[in-house]
Amino acid sequence: MHGSWRVAWASRTLPEACRALLGLLPDRGADATVLRDYYKESAKLYRHMVEVDPEHKHEARALAWVDTQRAESYAKLAASESQG
Repeated sequence: MHGSWRVAWASRTLPEACRALLGLLPDRGADATVLRDYYKESAKLYRHMVEVDPEHKHEARALAWVDTQRAESYAKLAASESQG
């Protein structure tokens, strides 16, 4: 993982935020809880970008929805892994 959440949150456009998030993407094979946390935070950032970059608000809403769904999936996976 390269980059920082501080840089991602300083983004002024959706493309900037996407580039910053690519640098924060966990490595392949990362633990489900790491992935869940990444997607929860990226969904928050995308929702923030709806306000910051209104030119891309529809795309930002869609990305926020997708990452919210991913976070929920990884949360379920993490819970099932911890049980068994």
